[in-house]
Amino acid sequence: MNLNTSDFIICSVCQHQNPTSAPACEKCGTPLRSSTTVAVADDMALSPVEPSPFSPQPGVFTIYVPGFGQPLKLAIKEEILLGRYQDGLPPPDVDLNPFYGYLSGVSRRHAKIKVSGSEVTLQDLGSSNGTWVNESKLLPHQSQSLKSGDIIRLGQLLMFVYFQSVELSEQTLLMRDTRGGLNMGLTPNLFSDGLLNLLNSIQEIEACISVVQDQPSPSMQIKAVSFDKERALIQAKLVGAYNAIEFSRKEISKRREALSGKLQGIQVSPEETLPPQAMVDLSGLADIDQVVTELASIMLEQFGANNLEEEKKKAFFEKIEPLIKLILTSPFEIIIE
Repeated sequence: MNLNTSDFIICSVCQHQNPTSAPACEKCGTPLRSSTTVAVADDMALSPVEPSPFSPQPGVFTIYVPGFGQPLKLAIKEEILLGRYQDGLPPPDVDLNPFYGYLSGVSRRHAKIKVSGSEVTLQDLGSSNGTWVNESKLLPHQSQSLKSGDIIRLGQLLMFVYFQSVELSEQTLLMRDTRGGLNMGLTPNLFSDGLLNLLNSIQEIEACISVVQDQPSPSMQIKAVSFDKERALIQAKLVGAYNAIEFSRKEISKRREALSGKLQGIQVSPEETLPPQAMVDLSGLADIDQVVTELASIMLEQFGANNLEEEKKKAFFEKIEPLIKLILTSPFEIIIE
């Protein structure tokens, strides 16, 4: 291995003394950082560390390294790899190089946060310098339960982890093909012809909301898709798009019904819904773009992002309006129950 001191790194091949900042040996070109993990002391003289002032948030892991200002925020998923990035290898979910991970003895694949149901654990991955939870050392490949506010130590690198709820709620989205194409059931062609675009739009809307709220975007998961033959409805069970689904139900679908009723001379109150046969194609409506802009403004206000800088607000509208329009005019109508 390459020996590391406070002043230089000794190349393991030619024994040349290199500056600590050198990525490769100045004499023979042997990589100095990517091939090994620096050996550090097993114990650590802990000075009092103030807990992070950052509040836990649902659906988000907040990782705070003392002395580095803003924390890292990651959408909760089944596995989160902690380590160091190295060229030519898949990157970890959390790259600790910017936090002096190399000099602190962090391995390239050091530890993994795992989520199963409501349980969160930290597993050591056979790291060179060990993993601790609240200064209790894990055996190689051992897992330890985590709770919000715990202190994780990888080698000599300390961090706090915060989370509120790791279980993302599952929602059922009901949709109807207004063209009557579902009478014979859900086919691959029907799934790809519009339905997939609608689901992708919901995922993109959720991502846009997360961006303006300065939150990591959860990855929407389709848990199940089924067909209710009696009512000719598609049922999609989704996780990770709560805000977008609720907005689509409460705002976009209601506006769609009102526009459909208006075109047919039918007055629709907020408590009523149009019968299935009354649905019409809205894509050619003269003021459809105005309606889309109004819905985008409502979304911006509802999710607390109305004070965005003008440039960011403009970028938000450019991204969100085509998505809203697709849902508003899709042949697949989102049903409100």
